[in-house]
Amino acid sequence: MSNTVILGITGIVVSGVIGPLIAFFAGRNGDRRRYALDSRRRQHEDIQSVVDDGATLLGAGGTNLRLAHEAAGIGNEVPVEVKEWSSRVHLLGQRLLLRLPATDPLVVSYESVRAALTTLGEAYG
Repeated sequence: MSNTVILGITGIVVSGVIGPLIAFFAGRNGDRRRYALDSRRRQHEDIQSVVDDGATLLGAGGTNLRLAHEAAGIGNEVPVEVKEWSSRVHLLGQRLLLRLPATDPLVVSYESVRAALTTLGEAYG
């Protein structure tokens, strides 16, 4: 075989087989990295949404406890929105535990705030 034939066959093999394989593996690795990055971003946004909901919910704790205390003080039923609030506080804790381990600082902080609200509620009666 002449050098021209060998060079021609080598060019065909490289451009027809090896080149596409390299492009395939490079594309696959890029897709894998993009998927992992998108997955982490979605998880971060999800946790951020839960934390934002929690801040709003726990921020209303003092007001709702005061409303419940005032209603109980005059002999009325606890307002419905206060009952809904207290159940949403429990559900928020469950939402956090679905996304984060119980030892995560965010979950520990949430539980301490919830315990403080419970103590405050018991002090109100």
